[in-house]
Amino acid sequence: MKYERHCRIRDLFFAMVLVSVVVQKPALAQSKQTFPTVSLALQAIRASYFVSTGFEMARNDLDNTPVTLVLSGTDAARVFENLVAQRPAYAWRLEGGVYDLYPKIAAQSASDLVVQSYVLNDATRADALDAIGRLPEFQRWLSAQRATRQEFIVSTSHSPKQRDQRISLVVGDTSLRNILNQLIKTFGDESWIIDRHGDNMEYIGVYF
Repeated sequence: MKYERHCRIRDLFFAMVLVSVVVQKPALAQSKQTFPTVSLALQAIRASYFVSTGFEMARNDLDNTPVTLVLSGTDAARVFENLVAQRPAYAWRLEGGVYDLYPKIAAQSASDLVVQSYVLNDATRADALDAIGRLPEFQRWLSAQRATRQEFIVSTSHSPKQRDQRISLVVGDTSLRNILNQLIKTFGDESWIIDRHGDNMEYIGVYF
C-alpha cells in the first residue's frame, strides 16, 4: 500500500510540475496510447488538444488500472467519454472552458460543494489555496468524510514572478469546481487537482 501511494504521488508530481522532453505531435497524428494513471492521461489530453482540465480523485478509485485512449481528431469530448467508460467512478463536464473529471457520487466529491462566498483580494496562488481550506463548506465536508487536508507537493513549475502573481476574485453560490476553474483561468494555469491519499484515502490535497 505504501508503494502504491508513493507511485501515485510520484505520478501526480510528474503530471503537474514537469515539462515533457518529448515534442508532442499534433492531435491529428496521435494514436492509441495507454497511461498508468488518470493524472498522466489528463496530461496527455491537455498536450494533444490544448485544453485545461480539472481532476478530483474518487475515494473508491486507487488509480492503479491503466487507461487506454485514442488521441486523434479534434473532439476532446469523445476522449473523455472513453475515459469515464473505463473508469465508471467518474463523471466529466465541460464547465467554463475547462474539462473537469470528478467523482460520480456527489456526496464524496469536494468539487461538487456549493460555496456561498469565496473572496480574494490581492491574493497569490498560495493565498487562494489557503482560502479554499478555510471555507466552512469545505471544512464540514472534510469532517463528514473523516478526512484531513494534507498536501505533500509544493509546486516548482511556477517562476518566482508567477508565484508572486496576485489576483482579486469575488464569487458566490457556485460550486468549488467552478471556483477552481476560474482560479486556473485567472492565474493562467492549465489544470487543478484534488488528490486523495493515505491507507484509507483519508487525506485530501488541493493543487493548481
